[in-house]
Amino acid sequence: KLCQVLGTPSKDTWVDGVRLANSRKVKFPECPKIPLTKLMPFASPESIELMDALMLWDPAKRETAPASLIHPYFTTERSKAEVKEKEKERERAERH
Repeated sequence: KLCQVLGTPSKDTWVDGVRLANSRKVKFPECPKIPLTKLMPFASPESIELMDALMLWDPAKRETAPASLIHPYFTTERSKAEVKEKEKERERAERH
């Protein structure tokens, strides 16, 4: 499944993984990368950016957990959720 979404790892995307696979005679399935925006068309740009950073083949290039926690996704999405909640509260208050 990973190859179907991330695409087949290459020397450009994960040199150590390709080297290890070759030494063990493992062959990755040949798959093109599918942009996450196609799989999740309603996801925010910030969420797509974060998921792309977390799902890199090369662990040395992959986003770390501490860095992920300060990614704009968490502040942007939280702000959007807070605005929606305030709108719901205002609608409830208007009905009563």
